[in-house]
Amino acid sequence: MYKPPSKNLLRAARVALGFDQQKLADLSGLSVRTVYRVEKGDALLESVLEIQKALEREGIEFVDETDSKGSGIRLPKEADATHKK
Repeated sequence: MYKPPSKNLLRAARVALGFDQQKLADLSGLSVRTVYRVEKGDALLESVLEIQKALEREGIEFVDETDSKGSGIRLPKEADATHKK
């Protein structure tokens, strides 16, 4: 069963890319208010998925939890990074 990334992981991915909420809103096609709600944990699953897809297009990889380790994010290599501040 699919489990979307947590609000904390989504925010961490945005910050790791150096994006503010406006930049992520622009990339995802959502409003800044919706990005805020996603990061607060008060948004529809469809919005969470749009944020996840936008971050993945920028090179973020979401890593699932295992029996021995928690979930996390993997950043793109600097040389391969497609994002701009």
